[in-house]
Amino acid sequence: YSSAPSVELLVNGVSQGTRAVTRMVDGPGSYAEWEAVPWEAGELSAVAKDAVGAPVAKASRHTNGKPAALQLSVDAPSPHTGTGAALLLDGQDAALLRASIVDGAGRVAHLASSNVTFRV
Repeated sequence: YSSAPSVELLVNGVSQGTRAVTRMVDGPGSYAEWEAVPWEAGELSAVAKDAVGAPVAKASRHTNGKPAALQLSVDAPSPHTGTGAALLLDGQDAALLRASIVDGAGRVAHLASSNVTFRV
């Protein structure tokens, strides 16, 4: 989805073409569509362009490598979720931890099927 007039799609830096964005006033829209993009591991990027073709925004996604590590992060408390900003070290507070399996570049391997066991 984009509010720009057109979007260019790149797979590992190779253009797959530029498409006009269907405007919402012209029907269900605000998107550009590619139907036959060959899959390659690496980077998929969408570059939004203004009316003269100059880039105005870019979004990229990367494929994952093989699972390499387990990464722990504090999920709550978090000011982003409204669960506070910090833990009180009073023996009464609790934290939610997130365990993520990541590849060698630190990207979450969403389809990893590794078994993980914790003991406290």
